[in-house]
Amino acid sequence: MYFLIFALIFQALAGASSVLPTANATEYMACDIPEIDRLIIMSNWTAQRRNGIEQLKFHVSSTVSDYEAECHGTREGDGGTGWIICDEPTEDVYVLFSLDGRDWLQLHYRYLCDGHNSTDTRPLFGLLSRSLYLSFVVQELPDGNSTRLEEDPLRLNTNAHLQVPPPRTNCSSESREDPQWEVSRFEYTTMSFPGNPILGGGGGVLLWAGFDFTNSANGLSMSCQNSSVSSSQTAILDPTQAYSCFPFAWIGRDGQYHEWEGYPTTIFWFNRTDNVFTLEQTWVCDDNEGGHSVSFKGSGKAVLPLECQPRSQPFPGTECAIKKTAIPIDVDEF
Repeated sequence: MYFLIFALIFQALAGASSVLPTANATEYMACDIPEIDRLIIMSNWTAQRRNGIEQLKFHVSSTVSDYEAECHGTREGDGGTGWIICDEPTEDVYVLFSLDGRDWLQLHYRYLCDGHNSTDTRPLFGLLSRSLYLSFVVQELPDGNSTRLEEDPLRLNTNAHLQVPPPRTNCSSESREDPQWEVSRFEYTTMSFPGNPILGGGGGVLLWAGFDFTNSANGLSMSCQNSSVSSSQTAILDPTQAYSCFPFAWIGRDGQYHEWEGYPTTIFWFNRTDNVFTLEQTWVCDDNEGGHSVSFKGSGKAVLPLECQPRSQPFPGTECAIKKTAIPIDVDEF
């Protein structure tokens, strides 16, 4: 999947869970739209750069929801926009983007959809994600330049994930009785990409790891991903760095760790040198006997039998993957 390329989500939605209003919509499109038809549509791009500062804006819509958003950002020098949430977000739906100095765009569109589950009528969260290198037509101005996309609108195929609502809290018994953790669709990708032809400077190597994770104790399934960019062709993801699982947690612009209310804390590490994968999750359950909440922390580790192959599109690199694996865990109650 050539569009399964993401960059590091270390800044986003700072304080969003405490300040955003709640969505009022009660009817949603079906969740079972074929993945090939789940598109992000990016249009009406305008950008002007004067005195080294670029002001940009564009419109985002999709084929899976009526939700649309206007996005605005600023790039200064050869820097990027950082992570920005677009206009008119709610607690449940939003568009989030980052555009770096190399014109590498990361775009995330979260929406609500109807899972048609007769036992749980809550809508599901969907997350469309796409990263790509933007191509511009540049018009020189007396005091700078303006850009437009070579293709506008852009209809972008996406990596699509369905995400359940917050996990169940009546989970004390399940948490004490040998819960099972399963990791599926684990992928590790490296990709060399060029520098920015407008701003100048060299390219780099994108390093990305992502997977789906299910905890049988609280019934939560989530998609986790992390990546970084390096100038070294031999670089790997920092094996000592703990990475959070977007969109359930993120590092905000204030440099602080943030979480969506009601979701457990989930972090992971990956060492490509020996393929050791480590996962931790802390979750809260209602104690059926004591009448109060009790917390559980699980941790697991496994060596992943990755199968790797070279890739050529959209840029050269390597792609490694496994379909599914169980992670042996230890659980502590506190």
